[in-house]
Amino acid sequence: MDDNEQRQAPEEFEREFFGPNQAGELGTADLDRMAESQATRILKPLVFALLLGLSGLTAWQYVGHLRYFVAPTAPAALGAAEDIGVAIRAEQPDPNLRSHRFVSLSGIPQRYASAGDKGVFKLIGAQIYVARDTSKLAAANSETFGDTDNPDENREEFDGSGWLIAFSDLPRKYAGIRDFYAENYRVPFCSHDPSPRLAAYLEAERERTGKRDCVEGYLIIEGEAPRDQWPYLAGLSAYALLVAGALVRALRSLRPSHR
Repeated sequence: MDDNEQRQAPEEFEREFFGPNQAGELGTADLDRMAESQATRILKPLVFALLLGLSGLTAWQYVGHLRYFVAPTAPAALGAAEDIGVAIRAEQPDPNLRSHRFVSLSGIPQRYASAGDKGVFKLIGAQIYVARDTSKLAAANSETFGDTDNPDENREEFDGSGWLIAFSDLPRKYAGIRDFYAENYRVPFCSHDPSPRLAAYLEAERERTGKRDCVEGYLIIEGEAPRDQWPYLAGLSAYALLVAGALVRALRSLRPSHR
């Protein structure tokens, strides 16, 4: 065998080793497809992870609704707000005074405010606030509170039930209620990040009194029963099915092709 036969051309060697449609005979379209396939296999896991993260974040925002949906349907009687406040200060709170419970209680309203479609008032004797539909609050003012220009006068007792949420667990849509009362009435709620003005006031009070404790607040969404959360459950169930289908398709697309 002469030297020419021993030194086989690279193109002929690739054709013999890889076959007629491989190696040196790959065209521009083939290379483009290979590059596109490689990029797809890199990007799809990233999209997969992003989809999982967004799904988890969306579901997390509605965890409170789901926890409340499975709460007992009979309201737990907490009693009068003033008695609740005494028990809290004695560090012997009612076990039912916790987030996502259906509760009933009574108290004297004060410190009215408005928060979107809700009217809000505080119950005397405890850091418990009640949110009710603005229309109901207006009717209550005209029917039971006498002078609507000064609703803190001639108050009648509130006696109702609803969804109890600790301020530390408030959904974003209700966080403004906590922030409003903290800033305007100088209440050191544990879950509130005070403004510089409030922080300076609270620090001065702590130096004066020696007390550095913060307090927990509670919101009652009046008339909201556990089974009223079923639209959220249905919506999350449908969303979960859509996400599951998308994840199954994403996983299948990551399998290597055997063609």
